[in-house]
Amino acid sequence: MTTFSRGIYPTLLLLLLAANGNAAGEAQTRWERMNQIRQEKFDLVLPEVMRENNVDMWITVNREGLDDPLTEDFGEGYVGSYGYYVFSDNGGDRIERAILGIGTALVEDNGAYDIIGNATDLRAFVEERDPQKIALNYARNIGAADGLSYTSYQKLSEELGATYAKRFVSAEKLASDFRSRRVASEIAAFAWAGEMSRNIAERAFSNDVITPGKTTLADVAWWMR
Repeated sequence: MTTFSRGIYPTLLLLLLAANGNAAGEAQTRWERMNQIRQEKFDLVLPEVMRENNVDMWITVNREGLDDPLTEDFGEGYVGSYGYYVFSDNGGDRIERAILGIGTALVEDNGAYDIIGNATDLRAFVEERDPQKIALNYARNIGAADGLSYTSYQKLSEELGATYAKRFVSAEKLASDFRSRRVASEIAAFAWAGEMSRNIAERAFSNDVITPGKTTLADVAWWMR
């Protein structure tokens, strides 16, 4: 298992295991937990990994019907045509976080972003900050860091112009570093997910689910789904 896939594991486990719960408000609890992880990673991990990788700006592109693999990490929202998550290192302790063309109240209310704007604002936004290195999600070795389609790459190149297109670099190592470095809330999520997994397994192999001589392995597997 790669470092990158280990990094995404807590998020997927939280989503999959929580989906088995029937308690009222479980979806909101899961959303709040993911927001806490996201904000801690933006505060503590993002400045470190962007500077280690000498990146001034990191742009992740979403299209309607084509989400980047990092979407869950950054916060899901509705995209009409194109939408952008943009992280800018303007100096200081905090990385500026902007979301352009990606909506819904869940994004606006999660508290993780400084700027919420329109997709058409992208060029002016980039020109104002004038980054020397712009990381994009294309990668040779890690598929989950390779979410930028060729069409979206062309769109960005045209939108930002030749000057900034020459400054594009791969975000492969940056994305891997961001996902693989843990924060306290992620470590706590591991414990929570482990307990959820244990509870599900205990019930799956109990008489609540299994009728001797009748229940098959497939029945148990479907129940666990």
